[in-house]
Amino acid sequence: MAISTATAISTAVTAVVAAAAAVTGGVMGYQQNRAQADNAAAMAEQERLNAKRAQQAANQKAIAIEQEATAKEQIQRQRNKALLAQNRARIGAGGLDYSGTPLLVEIDNAMDMELDIQNDRISTQNRMQEELYQGHLLAVSHENRARSFDFQKKQYKNAGNVSLVSGVLNAVGELAGGTTKSLSAYGAGSKGMTGQQAMTEYRSSSFSYGKTDGGWSFGL
Repeated sequence: MAISTATAISTAVTAVVAAAAAVTGGVMGYQQNRAQADNAAAMAEQERLNAKRAQQAANQKAIAIEQEATAKEQIQRQRNKALLAQNRARIGAGGLDYSGTPLLVEIDNAMDMELDIQNDRISTQNRMQEELYQGHLLAVSHENRARSFDFQKKQYKNAGNVSLVSGVLNAVGELAGGTTKSLSAYGAGSKGMTGQQAMTEYRSSSFSYGKTDGGWSFGL
């Protein structure tokens, strides 16, 4: 009987240890996955910040290009105005009338100067649009990476929950299996009963009570 009792106790202890290990493993798995989920969330937030910065940087570059072009245009217009004034002065100094061919030549020169300025404006607009477009592409790339990290975060959270639930279920299974084996060992060794019979007797004796001459008594 001592051997069967020792075997039953050993089996029960083993089941408890296995159950504790299952819970510990489940909790560790949950914590690890939660840490990974938190890291993925931080990465997603950083990528969205990078997307915002990329768009802002592109806007600032476009504004800088426009400001630079505006300053250059003002300088060029002043130069053109000075050149036209010099041409008129030479015409007057030469004793020519400011009409006819000289006037037409100056008009052509003024139109060419203005056309160059308009071409520079178009070039400036193209450069600005290119900067904005590249900034948009970079921002979209960062946003796509952020969404990828969002998906990873969700997967890690789900995996953590599964790990925790699995640990608990495995612990319950270990305890249930250990209890059955322990009672089987006890019943077979001490009273020649099967595990089911031992379980039945254990449940019955654990909760049996009755009224005696001395009052109520509980049986184990």
